[in-house]
Amino acid sequence: MPQSWRHAIRTLVLLTGLVLAGLFAQPAHAQSLGWVKQGGSGSPNVGNAIAADGSGNTCVAGAFQGSTTFGPSQVNQTTLTLTSAGVTDLFVAKYNAAGALLWVTQAGSAAADAVYGIAVDGSDNCYVTGVFEGNDNLADTFVTKVDAGGTLLWTKQTGGESESIGYAIAADGDGNSYVTGVFGGSAIFGL
Repeated sequence: MPQSWRHAIRTLVLLTGLVLAGLFAQPAHAQSLGWVKQGGSGSPNVGNAIAADGSGNTCVAGAFQGSTTFGPSQVNQTTLTLTSAGVTDLFVAKYNAAGALLWVTQAGSAAADAVYGIAVDGSDNCYVTGVFEGNDNLADTFVTKVDAGGTLLWTKQTGGESESIGYAIAADGDGNSYVTGVFGGSAIFGL
């Protein structure tokens, strides 16, 4: 094939690609800020995970130390103050689509706790994973389930000869949760 033909074919392919890209391109939609919430106190507070449920609510999970305050987001709304039982405790908070606080709940060990992931299932239950300092002074993974109304239903943990950390979690429509993370040596699941 002559060199001029190769050049013409390459040009035609390039132009065809550009025309097709122009035909199927969608205009970019500008994002707008819906709402912003600030909580906390003078002590360290960390919101590490966020997920939306099927009803348009937002679930936020993290850890706090000492006392921390959630709300109010509007006049005449409730302000909730939590106090950690350990060095740090975890929190799970749910806000409606307008940013109003629906509920907040806490859990934790006597030592330090950290949250790394949150997921919501088809029934709007929240599943949270992270790490806590166990009785053996090693970091152990936890998974906590909080129902759609903010009630803590259960907490499961892993243990073993070394540390383990839950970094991410997913949930399906049947209420099953799936956790990924790390552990050293051997681990015991479902404690």
